[in-house]
Amino acid sequence: MLGGNPLPVLEITAVQFLCFLFFWGINMWVIHRGIDTIRVLLNIKAPLLVALGLLLLNWAWKQAGGFDPILAQPSAFDPGQPQAGKFWGYFFPALTGMIGFWATLSLNIPDFSRYAKSQRDQVLGQALGLPTTMALYSFIGVAVTSATTIIFGQTLWNPVDVLTRFQSPGVLITALVSLCIATLATNIAANVVSPANDFANMAPRKISFRMGGYITYRLDWGSHDAVEIGRGSERIYFHLADRLGCAAGADRRDSDRGLFRRSAQEIESPGLV
Repeated sequence: MLGGNPLPVLEITAVQFLCFLFFWGINMWVIHRGIDTIRVLLNIKAPLLVALGLLLLNWAWKQAGGFDPILAQPSAFDPGQPQAGKFWGYFFPALTGMIGFWATLSLNIPDFSRYAKSQRDQVLGQALGLPTTMALYSFIGVAVTSATTIIFGQTLWNPVDVLTRFQSPGVLITALVSLCIATLATNIAANVVSPANDFANMAPRKISFRMGGYITYRLDWGSHDAVEIGRGSERIYFHLADRLGCAAGADRRDSDRGLFRRSAQEIESPGLV
């Protein structure tokens, strides 16, 4: 492991912690630049990830000998497989996690759709963008994971683990840069923009979007992100409570806006309420 022994409490090495701080600093720089920089970053990320996802799927298809052997792989919950008889024990925590995750993220959509030129544009963008990309990447994830069982003799669900099996420096560098851009853009869009706007709305004369982003990063960094880097499967169960709590808080926030401040909201955002 890079950097020697893990640090106390954090369970990561000094080098990993420095990498975390460096990446955290990049996030802060993007927030400092403002929403226009975030938009540029997202415009780069979206087509880049679609292209790389299709390339990865093409690689899996060729290396595994087509989709027939890929899709013929048995489920881990089938009789005789490692997780036989444990389907429901995994299903409900996974389902709860996905609902909590996407329900919370769906509340972030207005933070971006508010910049659409018209209601029609934002409806078309979501109708075309969300279902298609989610279906595509769900299939890529399942297909590539299944293909790794055939190609490497073991199931690799983490894209980073798959990419480390490539020997080409060009492929590794491209993959590393792409993962960094994807992580940066996704983290800011999913976890920073919404709370930054919330902090700004609490005291708009004193807190700007930029300052709201600073507050968000400081609170989040001090809570669990640095510790979570070195954690494994227990993160799933942490986020079950984390996401359900966030969703409940967001529901109260939006209920307050919709029921008690509707008139003010209509004045500020005509046509988008």
